[in-house]
Amino acid sequence: MANKKIKKVFIFCYAPLVFWMGLIFYFSSLQGLSQREHPDLFFYVARKGAHIFEYFVLAFLFFRIFRLHKLKKKETYLLSFLFSLAYAFSDEIHQVFVPGREGKFSDVGVDMIGIILAIVFYNLLHERFGVKWKYIF
Repeated sequence: MANKKIKKVFIFCYAPLVFWMGLIFYFSSLQGLSQREHPDLFFYVARKGAHIFEYFVLAFLFFRIFRLHKLKKKETYLLSFLFSLAYAFSDEIHQVFVPGREGKFSDVGVDMIGIILAIVFYNLLHERFGVKWKYIF
């Protein structure tokens, strides 16, 4: 019985987190995506929007893991923020070593917007709309 629960927790909580981190790493490994002579506004908004979305989802997945371990709400928010932010920094460092890419500190700031939005979203679900934590999973 305990073995089934462990498998279920891994499949529904840890595996999506590892998959999402791998997906971010993969997209960061693609050569030359950042090189464009004169990017238009749509290109810029789409790229930054992708950063926000990626890290919104990442913070959401970290949040699920920390709630699973019954941490207090503030600890969960803080750890989700810190782990997601650490991954954002590591992602930008990774991009420095990819041909045609560059690591930008400003992109970490954009990533942080997605992380903060995820935390605000969770807080709204719980505080404002009364969604119980067990239903978020």
